[in-house]
Amino acid sequence: MRNLVTTAAILSALIGAAGILAPTGPVAATPASSPGHYAKAIAPKGAFAPNQAGVQLLQDYGSFALYKVDAGAVAIASPDVRIDNEADVL
Repeated sequence: MRNLVTTAAILSALIGAAGILAPTGPVAATPASSPGHYAKAIAPKGAFAPNQAGVQLLQDYGSFALYKVDAGAVAIASPDVRIDNEADVL
């Protein structure tokens, strides 16, 4: 009986400590993109040239494609290109 009480006390202490150490509020996400870094872009197929500087094709879905683009490519992108700065944030 004493072992059962001791085990229960230890278990209660661990559960209580876990609650104290856990964050209580939402954890702020770090933006995936900041100046000088890359962003994800969803664009119609062919919106970027195949070997355009600052652009990397990540996946071709047929009628549209997902690209990794730098700030220079974003600046000259056509209006039908959608930039998603939070694509890597969960």
